[in-house]
Amino acid sequence: MTSWLSDSLPGVTARAVLLLLLTTAAAHGAEPPPPPAANREMPESVALPTTRVRDPLPEPAAVKVRIDGEYEARQSFLTPLPLASVNGSPASLGQTSRLFHWLRLRGLALFGTHWELRGETDLPRGMVYGKEPDLIPDNGTDFDRQQPVQIHARMLRLTLRGHLGEVSLGHTTTQLGMGLVDADGDQPRWFGPPDKPATYERLQVLSGSADSTLRIGASGDVLFDDGRLALSDGDQLLRVGLSARYAPNRRTHVELLGRYESLEKRAPLGGAQLLLLDLSGGFRGPLAGRTGELFGEYEGAYRVGGVSEPTAFGAATEDQTLASLALAARVGIALERVEDFRRFAHLVASLEWGIASGDADPTDDELHRFVMNPNHGVGLLLFSEILRFKTARAQALLASANAGAGQARFEGLATRGGIAGATYLNPVLLVRPMPDLALKVGAVVASATTSIVDPGALAAHAARKNFDGGSPIGRSLGTELDVSAELTVPLDAPMLLRLSVEGGIAFPGSAFADADGRGLGKQALTTAGLGLTF
Repeated sequence: MTSWLSDSLPGVTARAVLLLLLTTAAAHGAEPPPPPAANREMPESVALPTTRVRDPLPEPAAVKVRIDGEYEARQSFLTPLPLASVNGSPASLGQTSRLFHWLRLRGLALFGTHWELRGETDLPRGMVYGKEPDLIPDNGTDFDRQQPVQIHARMLRLTLRGHLGEVSLGHTTTQLGMGLVDADGDQPRWFGPPDKPATYERLQVLSGSADSTLRIGASGDVLFDDGRLALSDGDQLLRVGLSARYAPNRRTHVELLGRYESLEKRAPLGGAQLLLLDLSGGFRGPLAGRTGELFGEYEGAYRVGGVSEPTAFGAATEDQTLASLALAARVGIALERVEDFRRFAHLVASLEWGIASGDADPTDDELHRFVMNPNHGVGLLLFSEILRFKTARAQALLASANAGAGQARFEGLATRGGIAGATYLNPVLLVRPMPDLALKVGAVVASATTSIVDPGALAAHAARKNFDGGSPIGRSLGTELDVSAELTVPLDAPMLLRLSVEGGIAFPGSAFADADGRGLGKQALTTAGLGLTF
């Protein structure tokens, strides 16, 4: 009996150890894998999602290369826009029909999890046909000449990511907050196409990674081309900035930027030295009792500094001080639905408010007008069309009376489609009866923050008038109503065909009254679009 027990103990022990190992392995196998690191980048908006192809995820010891892009053709019809005649030029824009297109190609190469190379260019880009307008300088569009095969090199940027942070170097566009100052033209918009963005040669260093709560950054930029200044023309605009981004979770973030900007002297012109302070942020939160989200974003920008060359809104023979301010905020709700395993927002309501400081005295040595980036798009007509071309024609008048001020490199008169010296409300309602059909209606109510005084009329006629020759007292810019419908047709993934039509009608206010008190009259724009994402 004793012999049997002693002979069996090793076998029992072996079986017990084997059973323990199997139990432990089963327990480990049943445990869920560790959760991925919490990415604190703001998730894509369900209210207005991008149509771009999603980026592949980097993998260790793997090289991934992808080329994608989009094509867009847009045929627009416009009512004749009355403009002040300068040196016998037509008293209207004259461009009542135009066809515009662009092909945007994007390249991405991922080398493991550390190296990333991005390239992006518009080739071709430009107006296929349309009447070429006279004396519309510095309007910031491709609509001033028929040239359908222009090239716009947007990006060639290399990024190295490590445990401590990341470094980026190369030619690039930039995006900051809601886009009041820097906007890359790649952000989804309620209405209208994006404008050509400025490009920079940039070196940027960021601490941490996408899952970091706090990221500290430093950047240095040399402006390559913004349509007004160009490095190839000898214009040297340098920017050095420090930033801090705090994201306690994936649905909330706030960012603060301080940046020094210097426009170097170029004989016989002077230059400018500025300090920009920018605060931006956003949030998204669930709706109580409903499937959806409450969203909001905001940005405030303040510029202060000095300018030592002629400008449109300052004395031409003296140094001028600059202090300007812009604020914008947007809030809304998006109600969500799932259909055929696709999550989408079937109802979106949004309200945006914004203000940009103005300047009513072009004869002093103080500059106060703030011009928002044109790619912070609001509506279709008041800012993107009417004020864009009226200020461009007024700049031609200013150049005929004061060449230095009319050709100002910095603080020029033309708004280029950006919101300047104005405050506005922009409500938008979006309905998706099905995931691939979006119906939108929006409105813009706007007024000037100061009296509108045309520096060109003041220089040429020594009279304070608005851009239409009327009293500068009227501040109402007017109202506009915009509507849009877009149908997305999924093709072989990731290809999407987009068919769209949008239109707007504007009722300009007293700010556009002429010398006899007559208003500008209704202005309308209709655009049909054909797009392809691939």
